[in-house]
Amino acid sequence: MSEESVDLSAKVTELESELKKAQEGLNSRKDELEKAQADLTAAKAELDGMKSELTGMKSELEGAKSASAELATVKAELEKAKAAGAEVDSLKAELEKAKAAGAEVDSLKAELESSKSSLSTAQNEMQGLKSEMSEKNKELEDFQTKIAELNAKLSEMKNIGDPNDVKVLQVLADMSPAKDIWSVLKAQRSITMRKLAMQSGMTSAAMREYVNSFEKRGFISVESSGPEDQDPKITVNI
Repeated sequence: MSEESVDLSAKVTELESELKKAQEGLNSRKDELEKAQADLTAAKAELDGMKSELTGMKSELEGAKSASAELATVKAELEKAKAAGAEVDSLKAELEKAKAAGAEVDSLKAELESSKSSLSTAQNEMQGLKSEMSEKNKELEDFQTKIAELNAKLSEMKNIGDPNDVKVLQVLADMSPAKDIWSVLKAQRSITMRKLAMQSGMTSAAMREYVNSFEKRGFISVESSGPEDQDPKITVNI
């Protein structure tokens, strides 16, 4: 074998060795590439999962936002309901006050009607008293006229002394209220003006004229506490 053949064989062997190494390196690269491809696929799958999870989280976030907005709305409605409830309570209180005021108004109306009735009764009584006083005043005027006539007759009797005139005067005196008043005075001896008027069936105003007449003639004494005294004490002197 020649030296060239040996060198060529050595080169071939070297090349085959390098080729084998290169093949091994290529196979190693393929394995790495396949692993990288598998890792990439796994990473993509994980990324897709994360994207899906992110989408779910976004959806949940939107739901949470919606729920939060709904909760805020519910809270606002609740506050409105509370305010409305307070307003209702206030209206109820006002209604109770109105009812109480209405009851008071009804009571005042009843009192007013009662007062009107009492006033009407008092007016009727006053009218009756006025009528009675008018009658008593008429009686007083008649009596004063008769007194004047009696005084005239007395003057005539002093001048004439006719027994028949005395009889006439006695009849006139019997017809006058003065006889009844004098009977009460003689029986009581001491009495107030009002009691004398009541027992004689006369008003105090009408009675005062008779009392003044008796007092002027000295038949009685009148004790009064002053000009405004409407019920003086009367005492018989004879």
